[in-house]
Amino acid sequence: MEIKGLHLIQEYSLGKLYEANGFLIPVITGSNIEMGEQYGALMVKEMQKTYDTLVQPLINADVLNDLSIKLWVNRAYYGGSLRTRQFYDGVVLGSGWTLSKVVILDQVMEFGIYTA
Repeated sequence: MEIKGLHLIQEYSLGKLYEANGFLIPVITGSNIEMGEQYGALMVKEMQKTYDTLVQPLINADVLNDLSIKLWVNRAYYGGSLRTRQFYDGVVLGSGWTLSKVVILDQVMEFGIYTA
């Protein structure tokens, strides 16, 4: 079904990715893991663009190194709710990324605030 102004771009399982006025709108449904998997599969290209823009330069400049990434991932993943961990696990399934890459992308803004 086409909704006026929304254009279906991609589907994965029960998830759908729409575009409207240049904005991407993922519509996901199911359990936390299923929604994470749908999100990861539908958004992996955009996630990579964001990672390349925000995270990779910090790694290249050694602002983010293996130890700091591990600390931030452990903080967010193990300190987060079960729902958050399940969503992250689903994103890993859908995107094919490592857990560290998924979580550090999600946490990069908090890392930036912390280092500022």
